[in-house]
Amino acid sequence: MQAALAQNYDVVQVQVPHLELKKFKTIVKALGCMVETISPLERSLREAEQGQIIHYDSLDDLIKEIG
Repeated sequence: MQAALAQNYDVVQVQVPHLELKKFKTIVKALGCMVETISPLERSLREAEQGQIIHYDSLDDLIKEIG
């Protein structure tokens, strides 16, 4: 395990179908990689920090936007 800790890692974001998640985690761990799962709340906070949110002045504006 010491050799794996000495390596530099790149962080990538991958979207995996829910039904394949267990298989995906098994494969990734076999390759010596780490899987980090985040909660929906944490994902939302990260999106907000990155400015990936849409602001509406009122509920009526939101309803007009989504049709």
